[in-house]
Amino acid sequence: MGGGGAQPGQLRLGARGPVGAVLPAARTGGPRPHDYNIAGQDGTNAKYTAVHDYVEKLRAQGVPIDGIGEQGHLDTQYGFDAQRFQADLQGYGDLGLRVAVTEADVRTSVNNATDQVPTSQLAEFAQPYEFSEMLKGCQLVRQCISFTAWGVYDGDSWIPGTFGGEGYGLLYDVNMRPKPAYFALRQDLAVAADSAHHGGRGSGRK
Repeated sequence: MGGGGAQPGQLRLGARGPVGAVLPAARTGGPRPHDYNIAGQDGTNAKYTAVHDYVEKLRAQGVPIDGIGEQGHLDTQYGFDAQRFQADLQGYGDLGLRVAVTEADVRTSVNNATDQVPTSQLAEFAQPYEFSEMLKGCQLVRQCISFTAWGVYDGDSWIPGTFGGEGYGLLYDVNMRPKPAYFALRQDLAVAADSAHHGGRGSGRK
């Protein structure tokens, strides 16, 4: 890559960097949306600020970037700033981008990787709350087009193999039974659908 005259199949990076080089090349395959997926909260807003400013610069240069995917890998032991999460989504939306919550899960400490029973009763309340707040953050931002859980059930989750002593991160347990988080999200979606049916009153979308 880079250098002088690029050969067929090569990319010239230039001042835009790899993302700025790859997205225009991808657009030549057809006018499909292209997005830049980033990791979620890291305890500060440094990552959001860096990506926001970078994408704003790329769009000013004419780079075809249409959306941002915000991952939502949460852990109950760290808490969750729902207002900041929503503000981050809105900040990307204000750049003219579509946004999405692309990888939602909420892990906690468990007894073992097989049964994945939370070791704290508080975690059983924290998980549905944090899932619900992530979904509501998306619902309250007009440009947020989708919300995706990062897996279906705990028995097939990436979490125990990546975070020792943790699990219980998805909407269905190891026996594929729906958990409180599942019912919390279902209720949120039902309320939003009812609000839309009645003319959007109380939907909160900007």
